[in-house]
Amino acid sequence: MIDFATYLLNEDVDPKATNLKLDLEILRQAAAAGITALFLTPKIDPDKTGLDWQQIVHQTQLWQEAAQAAQLPLKIYPGAELALKHRCLELLNYNQSDYGMAGSHCVLVRMEEDSHPTQDYALLYELMLKGYRPILAAPESSSWVQAQPGRLLEWMHCDILIQVDLGSLSGLKGEKARTIAAALAKRKLITFSGSHAAQAQDYRLLGSEAGTKLLEPEQAAVMEERAELVVADQVFYQELPHRW
Repeated sequence: MIDFATYLLNEDVDPKATNLKLDLEILRQAAAAGITALFLTPKIDPDKTGLDWQQIVHQTQLWQEAAQAAQLPLKIYPGAELALKHRCLELLNYNQSDYGMAGSHCVLVRMEEDSHPTQDYALLYELMLKGYRPILAAPESSSWVQAQPGRLLEWMHCDILIQVDLGSLSGLKGEKARTIAAALAKRKLITFSGSHAAQAQDYRLLGSEAGTKLLEPEQAAVMEERAELVVADQVFYQELPHRW
């Protein structure tokens, strides 16, 4: 299984550092939970503190080297989770790939808590005009998606992808998020899954009884294939139902 969203990177690291003290227990627990590859996707919001793209790439290289030294069978890729707001879109240049998943043109974005679908879609459309393919992070946690899940499907027909939290599927993120996540899984609408893990304990929960309601093996395999296409920066299309 590929973990498409994590909060593992350290924002306080000196960008010139050539080594990094890593908590290898996090990677060991990820592997024990069945994760074979993960994307490092720190939160990016120009209105708050955060890493720039070169820092993300640098730390990713150090994490990969640490995993290899510990003989852990994990592939680790750079990425980011951008707040869906104009200030973040200004970081993305036309037809470039900074802040893209594995340096691709697929960009993970998270809607604001007080967001509105009309405003959000306008921002996503602007993102697509810049040559990026948006992936919504954990839309099942959005209050308007919980009230209008069919509208999310309409967005997906406009080539917007989604990443659902494993914690939502297992009930760790609340009943409303679990209900929407389960409905998305039933309809085979989930493009990618992710943990948003920030520590080893998050992976322990996924590997325990709390993780028994996760994706079927067939769905997980399809997501792995899509993730490999993202890493290669290749286009793929998701088969979608016409109605919710």
